[in-house]
Amino acid sequence: MLTDYQINACATKDEVFLEDISNLLNLGDTSNLWSREDKDDIIRILKAEAAENGIYENIVERFF
Repeated sequence: MLTDYQINACATKDEVFLEDISNLLNLGDTSNLWSREDKDDIIRILKAEAAENGIYENIVERFF
């Protein structure tokens, strides 16, 4: 099943939105989604959760 999304610049308030959508669809990633501090906090929390549940800690780093 193919899905077609058509978004033009007139339909958005912020041009950065189009860049984020393009990156997400083409690369599976959006740059600068979180600030460095927020990203570090998220990784720290996920590592702690992984350690508590016996999950390999370094697996978290594969996703960031």
